[in-house]
Amino acid sequence: MLRLKCLVAACVLAVSVGQVKANTFTTFDASGSFTDVFHDSFPLSGSITVYDTSAVVSDVSLFLVGEPWTTIVGQSGSNLSIQTPIFNVGFSSSNCTTTNGCHDTLNLLFSGDPSIWLANNGASILSGSAFLQDAGLSIHLVSGEISATPLPAALLLFASGLGGLGLFGWWRKRKAAAMAAA
Repeated sequence: MLRLKCLVAACVLAVSVGQVKANTFTTFDASGSFTDVFHDSFPLSGSITVYDTSAVVSDVSLFLVGEPWTTIVGQSGSNLSIQTPIFNVGFSSSNCTTTNGCHDTLNLLFSGDPSIWLANNGASILSGSAFLQDAGLSIHLVSGEISATPLPAALLLFASGLGGLGLFGWWRKRKAAAMAAA
């Protein structure tokens, strides 16, 4: 009977802990549109992940102009600078800077710093620009925003139920082993 009470208490604890925000990162979906001097349109898509505790951008996975933009090279307040990992070949060292190397750099200005994003579940991208070295032209933001990616409501219930079933299976296995030993 004592074991059953312990099992029930463990299940109640698992359900209540499952309701607490378990992750310490919040992922935001990014979308927007850039244009060049020829009025060509380039869609921006991807995600930006913020570490909740320190409100610092920890990961970026954007896609713009057919290139991934994944390397964070600077962040200060509401400014974020991201580089593409693709190295621009054919440029002499005089064309490459010590801060950017020969990688294209995207500079974004948001309507607030990451702590504001967390509080408001998103933000607007106020301005953005990138100089594409291989194309020899600049692109500029037309419009953009980020919004929090919602966690499916059933996910926490599923995880709690799975934990409870695992605990119940462990208890049954332990009980069967004790009966066999006796």
